Amino acid sequence: MNKTGGSGGGGGGPTSSSGGGAGASAGGAQVYSFPLLKPSEIFACIREMQIPVAEDEIRACEPVAIRKVLEVFIESIAGATREELNQPAFAGLGALTYPELHEESIPELAFFRAAARLLSACGVYDFGLKDVQTPTPKRVRRQLSALINFAKFREERLAAFGELTRDTDQLLKRKSALQDTNEQLQRQLAELLREGEVEAPAIRQVSAETAALEAEINVLNKRQAVMRHETGELKTKNADLRDEMASYQFHILEAEKEFERLRGKIVSSPARVKQEIESIAVALEAAKEEVGAMERRHRELLAYSDMFARADKDMVKTIELMRAAEQDVRKCKDAKAQVKLQTREIEENRRRTAEILAQRRRLEKLVEQKRELFERFKDESRFKDQAAEQALRAAQAELRQLESANVDIRQRIAANKDASRDVERKMRDDELRYQKELHEIQQMYSRLLLSAQFYNSQLLDVVRANS
Repeated sequence: MNKTGGSGGGGGGPTSSSGGGAGASAGGAQVYSFPLLKPSEIFACIREMQIPVAEDEIRACEPVAIRKVLEVFIESIAGATREELNQPAFAGLGALTYPELHEESIPELAFFRAAARLLSACGVYDFGLKDVQTPTPKRVRRQLSALINFAKFREERLAAFGELTRDTDQLLKRKSALQDTNEQLQRQLAELLREGEVEAPAIRQVSAETAALEAEINVLNKRQAVMRHETGELKTKNADLRDEMASYQFHILEAEKEFERLRGKIVSSPARVKQEIESIAVALEAAKEEVGAMERRHRELLAYSDMFARADKDMVKTIELMRAAEQDVRKCKDAKAQVKLQTREIEENRRRTAEILAQRRRLEKLVEQKRELFERFKDESRFKDQAAEQALRAAQAELRQLESANVDIRQRIAANKDASRDVERKMRDDELRYQKELHEIQQMYSRLLLSAQFYNSQLLDVVRANS
């Protein structure tokens, strides 16, 4: 049913007779109290539920109108329709002595039991046949107030329970997804750790080779610096020697020119010729010595040039080795960077795993809170189930009393069968009166029994559905 406005406890939950909450009765059963609504509030709720009764009929407490209202509440809260209540099928009908007498009373009994069970759940424990046959304004107001209060309380609890159920389903789905993510991250982390363990020897070997190459590169850098210095000195010395060689060659050419010039000045005087020849011989010897010295110097320069060429080749090889070493160093640095990146990924996966585990613990705690709330709902249902069992035991006790009274009446009828016609007429009258009383008694008994069984089965269905 839809919620309606109203003062008092309209829309709130059942309250105990001690002023809020549930209080225990003398027998240990759960007892609820509820606010009495104003007639205007009751009529507003009836109009909202679209019950086809007039306000005057309810004010006059007409049994038919009150029955319609109760049937609507039974269908709305308990889920039992009018057609189901009017079904004459009854499991124990064949065990009765006169089953045909009860075919019409079974629907009445089913309605009474359903109404009694519902009102007992709402906090009205003294509902009886008089409330159906001859209702009074005071009791009708109390019963309708209890039904409206319980209907609103049930609607709010169902909404809250539905919300809790949806939240719990979402949390469980989220928990499952997080568990899958956590398992995937755990597998990735384990795989990375295994790869790290497998690659650890290679990483250590590369690190050792890198350190050795760095030491060798440092030595080669020092040798390269020394060789560059020596090469510079050799280049300077080679240039000086080339200049000196060019100067000697120039002097030789000058000497040859002087020799040709002097040859042109030779005279025919023998003494002078002899003297000039001697001077020329001396000059020639000096020139030969100078040429020999220049040749020796030339050979020295060639030796220096060969040494420079070899040093240049060694330097080229050294530079190539240094470049290869630099490439190896870059590879080692790249490997180190890759190792650092994988280490960061492992740390990030560990951090994400810790976050997922913390979130999983929070979700498990929230699910536990929802479960505790659900247990409280089950406890409330169990209290109502206990009240239904007490009502069933009372109905069974009343049934036993009715059965004993029924046996006494049958014995009186059997003893008066041989009386006179007047007595027989009186007996027929007594029989009719007895059948009427028996009909009422069986009707009341069947209603009480069906009410207790129906209420008990409904509570069990609710408990099973909630669990």
